[in-house]
Amino acid sequence: MRNLHRIFFSLLLCAFVILQSGCTQSLSFKFEYDKGLKAYNEKDYDTAITSFTNALKYNPDSYSTYCLLGTSYGYKNETKEAHKVLTEALRKYPDEWNAYIFLGDLERSAKNFDAALEYYEKAVQLESMPADTKVYYQNVIQDVKKEENKYNLINAEPQKARLAKLLEEKKNSRKEIQGTAKQPAANDAQSSDVDDVVQLDWTVWENALTITNTSMSLLQYSKKGEDVKNYQWTELVTIQHYTPEYIKEKSVSEYLNSHIKQIQDVAKNAQKTFTKTVISESPNEIIYEWSFDGGSESEIARVVKNEKGLYHFHYAKKGIVAPDEKSKWLSVLKNAKTK
Repeated sequence: MRNLHRIFFSLLLCAFVILQSGCTQSLSFKFEYDKGLKAYNEKDYDTAITSFTNALKYNPDSYSTYCLLGTSYGYKNETKEAHKVLTEALRKYPDEWNAYIFLGDLERSAKNFDAALEYYEKAVQLESMPADTKVYYQNVIQDVKKEENKYNLINAEPQKARLAKLLEEKKNSRKEIQGTAKQPAANDAQSSDVDDVVQLDWTVWENALTITNTSMSLLQYSKKGEDVKNYQWTELVTIQHYTPEYIKEKSVSEYLNSHIKQIQDVAKNAQKTFTKTVISESPNEIIYEWSFDGGSESEIARVVKNEKGLYHFHYAKKGIVAPDEKSKWLSVLKNAKTK
């Protein structure tokens, strides 16, 4: 009988210890969480980080703690740690929207607009986000797109801004391309009906970009091995062709004025110098050159219009075009074929 009492007492003691341990862990979590929240609201992010980290030791499944810890790191500009914590929150709770928004905010602050948009757009697709919050962040998404466009204009060189616009046009024209002739391969130097119209040394030049839709075609060539899509280039040759139907309302000079205005806007927004000189001009053909930012980027180009449409041939260089180079490229552009 005495042994039964001893066993019963031991069982009660074990149950009490287990219960007490659970209560202690819960109380410890609440203590650290509340302490962290108080510090967070007071913008004492060092204390907040310490307390939220401790809180997660007592409750490693607290979503709000992950979010608060991640944003605390973010406010301290410790973006690597912020990403790590918030990504863990996404892994544990992929259907909750908050961490996506916080990661979007981090990317937006860093001017990584594509990544920011990806997080925001994912967040607004989740059922956990309230309807009124979705409306708010749908507006945020539009604001971020505008910020990205403005940032690209302010920070881009003329060719960089032009390439960004062309790549966006390429993305938007994919549906239009479907059902038409197969798009030329990116590195096939003889694959387009507007290709092979300029004489280049194909041992050093290669096709870097091809865009084709119902109204225009574009081919862009770079020196072999250069990364045009990431704007890592030294020289570019660009061939643009617009169909007669698309361009019939515009004269050569009207087209060129519209084209040059885009580059002038880039220079204005970047507070850089821009000079343009017409080398020769007739009603259906203009040859011109321009220089951006004191010669950090230069271009010689020819625009010609005939019954086949409008052709625009460019030679662009990072740096100043030397007189002997200018003579060479003027000859190339003047001899370019219009089919």
